Amino acid sequence: MVGAGDQPLEAGTYRFEPSRVLGGDPYPDLLVTVPAGWASGDGWALGKESVAILLWNVDEVFRDPCRWEGTAYDPGDSVDELAAALKEVPLRDPSDPVPTEIDGRTGVYLEWSVPEDIAYDGEGFPDCDAKPGEPHDFVSWTGIGKPSVRYHQGPGQVDRLWIIDADGQRLVIDAFSMPEATDADIAEIEAIVGSMRFVGP
Repeated sequence: MVGAGDQPLEAGTYRFEPSRVLGGDPYPDLLVTVPAGWASGDGWALGKESVAILLWNVDEVFRDPCRWEGTAYDPGDSVDELAAALKEVPLRDPSDPVPTEIDGRTGVYLEWSVPEDIAYDGEGFPDCDAKPGEPHDFVSWTGIGKPSVRYHQGPGQVDRLWIIDADGQRLVIDAFSMPEATDADIAEIEAIVGSMRFVGP
């Protein structure tokens, strides 16, 4: 069982408890197989260098990821409603959602990105909104539970999104890669997500 805190993982299969951190109605646990070199982030994230996989219980979507102040709204509770909302967000160049499934749970898959030419100063996005005393951020959504806002890490970032109906509870699996990620890194992302198995409520 992967618990609280950050911890390096040896290659193997681990049990995650999304309900412990994501909030909302209970999720089934997840069995996830990872190769060597990955680490767990408090039971809701997996990562290494230029790639990561994040679990989200999405609450509100920002209508504008850069000029986001005051634009968050409820996209609805379903998989399709969230996918439709993400398609309308500017600056993200989203792909068309396509049907997908993970371990028999159905949903949709899409990709979107952070513009390659957006201003970035190494700490934030200076042309975007900021909370007082914090970096200027490029954002996607708010979350119920521990990960509260989806901030992005830099220009050219690509997010691969699996939006899944996990036994009646919507689960977003956000696998992102930075421009320096290799084909091998991307293949590991796809293998990890493909390994996911749901186990009980």
